[in-house]
Amino acid sequence: MLAVINEDYPKVRTVIDKNAIQGLFQYILAILNIKANSKEEQDNLDFQMPIILDFIKTKFGSLTVPEIKEAFKMYVAKDFGHKDIFRTLDTIVVSDVLNCFVGYRGDALRTYSQKVQLLKNKPNEMTEQEKKDLMTDAIINKFERYKETKEIDEPFCHILEELIERGLIKITNNPKNREYYAEKYDIARKELSVEYAKMKSVDKKERLMFKEEVVKILNSDSPKIKVRQFRLVLTDFFNKQIQLGIDIKTIL
Repeated sequence: MLAVINEDYPKVRTVIDKNAIQGLFQYILAILNIKANSKEEQDNLDFQMPIILDFIKTKFGSLTVPEIKEAFKMYVAKDFGHKDIFRTLDTIVVSDVLNCFVGYRGDALRTYSQKVQLLKNKPNEMTEQEKKDLMTDAIINKFERYKETKEIDEPFCHILEELIERGLIKITNNPKNREYYAEKYDIARKELSVEYAKMKSVDKKERLMFKEEVVKILNSDSPKIKVRQFRLVLTDFFNKQIQLGIDIKTIL
C-alpha cells in the first residue's frame, strides 16, 4: 500500500477544507483513544490543534490526509518496531509518528522498485497463471483494504482493468452502461474542479499550477479525471460485493 504515493489526493499543505482537517484530528484522537474529561483538558486540546496543524503543514506538508491517518494507524499497531504508545497529542508525538512513517514508506518504495525492476529484468519467467494469481492477490488485498478503510489507495487502475478483462466489470455499448460511465466521468470532473479551486499555496508557481489544472479539468483535458472516474467505478463495484455479502475470492 505504501509502495506508491497517493497522487490523486491533495497534499495536506494545500488542504483548506475545515471538514477534512477536523475529520483528520477526530480520527487521530479516536485511534489514540484520547478524550477530554474536563474543560481544562478540552481547552488544552483546542489550544494544541492549530499548533499541530501548522507543524504538520510546515514539516510534513507533502503527505496526504490518508497517509497521515495510515501513519497513526501503523503507530498504534506498532508497525514501526516501537514498544511504547504515548496517548498524548502534541508536536513531539506527531513528529515521531510521521518521521517513522516517512522512513518506513521510503524503505517500502525502495523494496517495491527493486521488485518491479526484478520483474522487468525477468519478463519471460512468469507464466500466465502466475501473472493471473498475482493480479488475483492484488484484487483481494485492495478489496480487503477498502472494507477496512472505505478508501481506495493508489495504485488501483490496473485493478479495474483486470476486473474488466475478467468480465466482472462491464463496458458495453448498451445505452444504460454508457450512461453510467458518462455519469461517473462527469462526477469525477466536478469533484476535481471543486477540490483544485479550493487549493491554496504561498508558492506562486504552485498557485499557477492549481489554476492551470482547474482549466484542464473544466475542459475535460486532465488525465486526473479518468483516474478519479476509475476510482468511482471501482468503489461502486466493491460496495456492491459488500452489500451482497459476496466473498470476492469466490468470483475471481
